[in-house]
Amino acid sequence: MPTQPIEIDRDEWGMILHHPDHAALELKWYSATQRMTDEDFKASLERYADAADRLKPMPRLLIDSREFLHSFGDPGVLPWRKSTLFRATPRPAFRSSRSSCPKARPERSRIYKPCWRLRPSAR
Repeated sequence: MPTQPIEIDRDEWGMILHHPDHAALELKWYSATQRMTDEDFKASLERYADAADRLKPMPRLLIDSREFLHSFGDPGVLPWRKSTLFRATPRPAFRSSRSSCPKARPERSRIYKPCWRLRPSAR
């Protein structure tokens, strides 16, 4: 029987879940991200990367951004995000909105849905 995800951390912007059966760490953003600043985003992502470092080896990092509504103000945030995530794993995966993934079915595993996009390392 599969183990339930373990909540590692939570704040007003999202929660971090450990999926031990899949060796995966998930960051699930909340719609409250509409009110977050770039600094709030960085702090949340740092906590996520730190959790991955503590739980090493953690070969799978998953980010569920279906409810992510933040608009970045500083153009330097996205390159910073990439370097922070790749510090923790060479292949983070992102889950985007349903409109960009029409084949997603809720009855499938939360982790292995067709929406997960694995991005190869830039290293």
